[in-house]
Amino acid sequence: MTQKNLESEVQLAPVETRRASEAIYDQIKDMIISGDLKPGDRLPSERSMMEMMQRSRPPIREALRMLEGSGFIHTIPGSGGAVVREITSASVEEPLENMISLKQISHLELLEYRELNEVAFVGWAAERRTEADLAAMAACLESARAVTDDLDAFITTDIKFHELLTASAHNGVLSIVNRVLSRIILDLLRTRLHEYPKEESRKMCRDILEMHMEIYRAVVQQDSKKAQELMHHHLERFRDDLSL
Repeated sequence: MTQKNLESEVQLAPVETRRASEAIYDQIKDMIISGDLKPGDRLPSERSMMEMMQRSRPPIREALRMLEGSGFIHTIPGSGGAVVREITSASVEEPLENMISLKQISHLELLEYRELNEVAFVGWAAERRTEADLAAMAACLESARAVTDDLDAFITTDIKFHELLTASAHNGVLSIVNRVLSRIILDLLRTRLHEYPKEESRKMCRDILEMHMEIYRAVVQQDSKKAQELMHHHLERFRDDLSL
């Protein structure tokens, strides 16, 4: 990707109010979102930004760190400045995951989100799924059946099945958010299920697989109401089994 040095083109306004680093962050972020700054464009040097914004170096650097952490820019060592990143799903997911982790959301909050959203999206999945979606879910369920005695492997297939259900709803925003939450749920499942005796955790895996199979059959039949009822029951069992 060609990088342009916009030293003479980018005009940043002086920052006088609020926490300076946040105001600088917002100003540059808005320019990226609006398209005034495009992927590959190089930001002005720190010294130039200091002169334009009439601020010292520390808040400039803090704003640049915030922009990089949010996935809007990246710095190339030795290149003399920061470059605007192309916004991809990965660059959106990483800061979202960091934000959720730093906020340390409770397991109850996570479950409340799942009960509201997963019940809704499984209905969409039943209405919108394609033959390719069904094939992917069927393959995932077969993989899960083969590893019900291997706790860690089964947990991975559990999360994968939910991700495939989300993808079958064909909603981009939903897919991004749920991919992030899936990684958090994965850690939770690994921690909690390993606390149970082996035979009990294996039974839970077999029960989960059966519930997934029922949900899958409802999606195949495009019965959105039944799929939603089954997902609601599945999440209630999730809450009870893990004592959330």
